Amino acid sequence: MLSNSTFFCKKILLIILILFCVTITTNAQTENELLNKINTTKSDSVKCRTLNSLSLILCKTKTDEALLYANQAISIAEQKNNFTLKQESYLSAAICYDIKDDFIVCKNNFYKAIAAAKQLANKTFLAGIYHEFGYTNLNKNKLDSSLHYLLLAIDIRKELKDSSNLVESYNKAAQVYRRMNNYENAIEFYKRCINILGALKDDYGLSVVYRNIGTAYRNEKKIDSAFLSFTKAYPLAINFDDTYNVYLIKLNTALCFNDKQEYQKALEIFKSLNDSIYNEGSDFPLFILGKGEAYLGIKNYSDAINYLQQAASLTYKPSKIEYAGIINKLLSKYYEETDNYKLAFAHFKKYKALYDSQYVESNTKNVDALAAKYKTKEKEQEIALLNKESQLKDLQIKEKKRTILLNTLGLILVTIVAGGILYLYRSKQKINKQLEEKNNIISVSLKEKEVLLKEIHHRVKNNLQVISSLLNLQSKNISDEKALQALNEGKNRVRSMALIHQNLYRDDNLMGVDVQQYIEKLIESLFTSYNIQINKIALQTNIDKIELDVDTVIPLGLILNELISNALKYAFENTEKGILQIDLQLVNKKFNLFCKNCKLQ
Repeated sequence: MLSNSTFFCKKILLIILILFCVTITTNAQTENELLNKINTTKSDSVKCRTLNSLSLILCKTKTDEALLYANQAISIAEQKNNFTLKQESYLSAAICYDIKDDFIVCKNNFYKAIAAAKQLANKTFLAGIYHEFGYTNLNKNKLDSSLHYLLLAIDIRKELKDSSNLVESYNKAAQVYRRMNNYENAIEFYKRCINILGALKDDYGLSVVYRNIGTAYRNEKKIDSAFLSFTKAYPLAINFDDTYNVYLIKLNTALCFNDKQEYQKALEIFKSLNDSIYNEGSDFPLFILGKGEAYLGIKNYSDAINYLQQAASLTYKPSKIEYAGIINKLLSKYYEETDNYKLAFAHFKKYKALYDSQYVESNTKNVDALAAKYKTKEKEQEIALLNKESQLKDLQIKEKKRTILLNTLGLILVTIVAGGILYLYRSKQKINKQLEEKNNIISVSLKEKEVLLKEIHHRVKNNLQVISSLLNLQSKNISDEKALQALNEGKNRVRSMALIHQNLYRDDNLMGVDVQQYIEKLIESLFTSYNIQINKIALQTNIDKIELDVDTVIPLGLILNELISNALKYAFENTEKGILQIDLQLVNKKFNLFCKNCKLQ
């Protein structure tokens, strides 16, 4: 990945280019000059666009002030009801709220910008908003939403043959697939970037994409393919004197040597990199933990623990939480090799908890092995303590000059006790082994059933989507409005049921549906289906956190589909604004469903 500052600058440049009517740039005018123009211009349109430019310039350094300017621009755009100004102003506000980490308000402004762009049929601007919204969702680790909007941007940019911006969308979509551990699709999208960049003769872009492909191969443990990609990326990065790109290529090459257990080669690269040159970058933890892993590999435990503890002290965003898992795994290995099995076991439990969503059988084996070593260590300590007590008793016997008969009886007694302890210990070991085998069988069986259930829900969802697509194809050949309306209503009903099965096969809970999440997706789908503008109909929901089985959710979804569809079709005719309210509460073991719509004058 490129540095945060480089990405941010590139993002701001993209937005300023999209705001094609803005003739003011950061190089041409200062903040004071922009403020002066805002205060002196008599044109509301010029004032609005200048406010947006000022907001974009200040959004990173003076976010609150930038947000104030963006909201002033929104006020002007809404007062004039100018959709061109609206799309620009909402997007400026969305970027500011993204930087302030207020995702809910950020998301609402993105929705408004999308609605305005759709109103204008401005595909270039709409694709830019989809791309930025997808990237924002990626940073918030909302991978499904991120991929959804990035693919929308890709479709439009392919249609417009916007090659340079299409590369950006392909690259971000590949990042989403990498985050999902779907490396096959990630590499496919990266290769699409290479085809376009090769045609554009963009060697700088090629160096970044080759590096990203190498990283994907490294994550997939295809180390030879990763080395080949880094070899292609390195000379291109050198030609452009891109120090951070060169740094990342070397860093990932060193990590590949770690994966191949060629730790000395990895250390040679790590030592050539400056420890602090990019210590604020999002990939700096990889440098620290990678160096710690290399020292651990050559048994240099003092340097290894120094770097691993330094990496463990860092704070990680949700999108980088996998680094925390790797650190705990390496710390577990360190403490295991230094015979501190208690800490090794503790860190491996943390690692397992962080990677619970990617749980595999090998993890269980590792946890059990560490637990066995820890218990063995405790037994050895107990035995050592018993031996000391036995020696003390022998000394006491010698001191009291006990008779040989008593000594013999004492030895016999100790032998019998030891034999009993040994028998009990072996019996317990046998029972534990049997329990472990049964647990493994149960775990495999549960995993198979879970996979089967997910496959069933996936297939049901796919079949419903096929039905929806067939209805959609059929609707294109029907000119009768009533028949077309009936088909569309049927398509919406099918989609409402498909959403249920989609939620089930994507979530860990295969037996219940999150009703709040389902209803929100259903409403969003119906708003899109009926082409409802967010600024025209405000949605108010009050839905309890409930999980219901499929047999209950399907009729509930169909009922809501009919209620909301009828409201969207008939309740808001001849009005500019309205409110649609949906409530669902669990009261005294009964569900109260409330659907209300009202017009605002």
